[in-house]
Amino acid sequence: MHHLIRLLLVLEQASRPAPTCLGAGVDACSIRGRRLFVPKLPIRAGLALVALLFMAGPSACEPAQADSDKEQPSWIAKPQTPPQTGAIFTDCRGQAMPERGIPIGGKMRPMQMSKMMEGEAAMLAAPPEAAPDEGPPPSPDAPPAPAPDKSEGQSVYLSNDDSMSLSSAQRIEYAIDNFLPVPQSHLRPHEFLNYYRFAGVDPEPGRAFGVKAEMTPGVQRGQTTLALSVRGRTIGKDQRRPVALTFVLDQSGSMSAANKMTYLKRGMKRVYDELKAGDVVNVVQFNHAVCTPLENFVVGRDAREIFDRAVDYLEPVGSTNLHDGLVRGYELANKYFQADRNNRVLMITDAMANTGIVDEPLTSTVTMHYDKNKIAFSGVGVGRDFNDSLLNRLTERGKGAYLFLANENAVDRVFGDKFVSLLEVVARDVHFKLTLPKSLTLETFYGEEASEKKEEVQAIHYFANSAQLFLSDLKGEPAAGDEIKLDVEYTDPPSGQPKTEHFAWTAGTITQSPSRMIDKARLTMLFTDLLGETGPATWPTWPCFVYPCYRLMLPPPLPRPGERIDDERAAKTCAHYQTKMEELAKSLADDPEVKHLLGLREKYCDRFARKTPATP
Repeated sequence: MHHLIRLLLVLEQASRPAPTCLGAGVDACSIRGRRLFVPKLPIRAGLALVALLFMAGPSACEPAQADSDKEQPSWIAKPQTPPQTGAIFTDCRGQAMPERGIPIGGKMRPMQMSKMMEGEAAMLAAPPEAAPDEGPPPSPDAPPAPAPDKSEGQSVYLSNDDSMSLSSAQRIEYAIDNFLPVPQSHLRPHEFLNYYRFAGVDPEPGRAFGVKAEMTPGVQRGQTTLALSVRGRTIGKDQRRPVALTFVLDQSGSMSAANKMTYLKRGMKRVYDELKAGDVVNVVQFNHAVCTPLENFVVGRDAREIFDRAVDYLEPVGSTNLHDGLVRGYELANKYFQADRNNRVLMITDAMANTGIVDEPLTSTVTMHYDKNKIAFSGVGVGRDFNDSLLNRLTERGKGAYLFLANENAVDRVFGDKFVSLLEVVARDVHFKLTLPKSLTLETFYGEEASEKKEEVQAIHYFANSAQLFLSDLKGEPAAGDEIKLDVEYTDPPSGQPKTEHFAWTAGTITQSPSRMIDKARLTMLFTDLLGETGPATWPTWPCFVYPCYRLMLPPPLPRPGERIDDERAAKTCAHYQTKMEELAKSLADDPEVKHLLGLREKYCDRFARKTPATP
């Protein structure tokens, strides 16, 4: 098999000019690291070559010399001890590809894991442990805990994920606008309730949250619908805390496609205007190797030209060692950690990890570990084919913001006036506790998580200038005097002190029919239901160890705009949801987001056509 592959590669090279590989210097043996070209061979030979590429498996090619048997190559930047008097700039363009190439999909170079990572790996391998000890048992002489209030009913902890988790809605809008598939695996309905704006109230002075409640009779008989619109405190550039910000930037070969690197560079240039004097900035770039072009850069002290040079020198080439780039980013963030600052790692990537450690659960433990040590994480995905699974897991474990860059306008918003929302949180480790009267019980929650047990719902971080809507269907019909309560438990970011904010309403004061807020939320959920019933079920299985392989596994392209897919079932489903959505939208005709949502539905459903009835 090994010799047959080499023979086919020789035939391919003889039939065409020398191809440009994924990264200059990848040798012919690293076939999974090369771009897949269509050779000028007979069709049968070409098909045989493609089959062999994917049947050969990781062991089909071996590197000429294992990295562990030789010195570290010169293209790996050596650690430096930075002086405290100025920024350190490193020209990472000198990190040429190694002579023998990186074995992509073959035997990986053994990585020396840090003590922290060894501990996290052991934690993953170990069986589940009991809940952590919350302290010594109470003294026998201590007074007994107060009895629960018998007038209250069910208490439930709710979560819509972090308030800046918006990627699903952004990515699906982009797919519909560009006539692309909308896989169900990309659909997270609760992120649409984070993405669209709902009526609300601003927090009172001294509070982190403002909450507006509305209730209306449910769709089903004997059912009640409750909506809680939660807003975080507004913080501007001048009011935010100074930051120690470490950018981790992907410059692998896959970033050359679909304007990914263009968007990354545009965003980095735009973000400088949102920094302020005293902010500390580090930049880590990664492909097959990791380099630190900028360290200990202080805004207002060091020349902007140094920052711009670090961005301008980025060049997409090589494979993607995301794990090592992430670890290096956190090492720098830890090195420049200051307790009175907002310490954060911000990664911009397509997340197509294919070199080094590619295990998603293990990589995500890095963000989880450092979040516990007060170094936060935010992730920004670029490209229609970025690895949503990995980036979502990283931000989930790191409790961070998760956004998608679809176009230049999105770049300017995310890294412009919205950038403070990527940096600053108004509350850490937040839990929302809903307490219902005995007349009501939770039937359906349209968010990410809900449980009567606090430990089963992951705490989230709440970002400045952001909002969420918690939508629930409740079983029962309350009396006018029945009380609904919401307790928001969190840690205050500057002081580290635990706090709780209490909100309460009686059913009679918040019951409205119709409710614009609830109607808009229901309309949004109808749209996500439509997508879930008509979209393709899956996206490529990850990991796929080379970018062209991943592209080959994408769903088949749709017809060109104006053409239609012959799918009668999907067309009927669209017609059904069109009627329901237009009925709900009647009371919301003046809402521009509702018009936009109806337009998305129309554009999405326009791709499907009923089969032409047979002529009698």
